[in-house]
Amino acid sequence: MDDKKIFRSFALPLVTFEYLKLFQRNYLSKYEVKINNNQALAILLKEHKNQKEGNEE
Repeated sequence: MDDKKIFRSFALPLVTFEYLKLFQRNYLSKYEVKINNNQALAILLKEHKNQKEGNEE
């Protein structure tokens, strides 16, 4: 896994930020692991990419 990091500041719509926080709470409940915003966003994007690649086959 490539562990290089890119740092950017950006704004999210409130509804999107609330979804991100809900994802974090659900992740904590399911795995008993607390993740930060960066980790949550990385997981969500990876899941989205995997779903998209699966739909293209």
